[in-house]
Amino acid sequence: MSTTSQTLTEGDTIALTAGATGAAGIQWYYKKGDEAPKPVDGATTASLSVAATMEYNGADIYCQFVNDAGAVTTSFCRITVNAKPAAPVTTKNPTDETVTEGGRAIFIARADGATSYLWRIISGDGTQVYDYTAARTAFPTLSISGGDSETLTLTNIPYDMNGWKVACLFKSEGGETLSGTASVTVTKRRRLSASSRSLSAARWPWMRTRTSSSPFKQHPATAARSPTSGTAPQRTAQQP
Repeated sequence: MSTTSQTLTEGDTIALTAGATGAAGIQWYYKKGDEAPKPVDGATTASLSVAATMEYNGADIYCQFVNDAGAVTTSFCRITVNAKPAAPVTTKNPTDETVTEGGRAIFIARADGATSYLWRIISGDGTQVYDYTAARTAFPTLSISGGDSETLTLTNIPYDMNGWKVACLFKSEGGETLSGTASVTVTKRRRLSASSRSLSAARWPWMRTRTSSSPFKQHPATAARSPTSGTAPQRTAQQP
């Protein structure tokens, strides 16, 4: 036997070799405690290569050689298989947001077991995918914060992002998990047209541009009661 023990992680490969002269047949077996030995499926050559599953954890693996004269077995190799860490499990997906052009949207995503986060921005048809750093190049006016955290904040969102989506990629030693997607709906900013300005001026005359040097117009009745400019009030003589 090439080794007496192996410690592996689930999904690794158990690799062993053994040899004997005069063997007509070869079969590898594994045995746990007092259980009866079980053959390793398809292991009929001097070299063993099999995926390490939890079935082999704590088992002794050995090889048996046979011919017409009898059988001989190798020493045991104790196998220890450690469970593979699980990939992150999503506990909160981001939700859709509707904003006005130039506005702000906040997205939150969480996963159990995640050790890092990477937000992605995805076109509506899924053909274009940017991570949060590359998205700044695709949308120059867009401001992004929290692209490597649970909370993504998009500010000054352009109308070109209407219909795009966001999703968070969770990572851990056990693998990667992508959250669900959330849509970004962007509405056009309302702009006042020339006809609207004219209508407003007609309804509210005070909005018209004033040509007078004074910011306020004097009411005609008030003007009539005002004393002549530059003339002081006169006292009238009374009869005794």
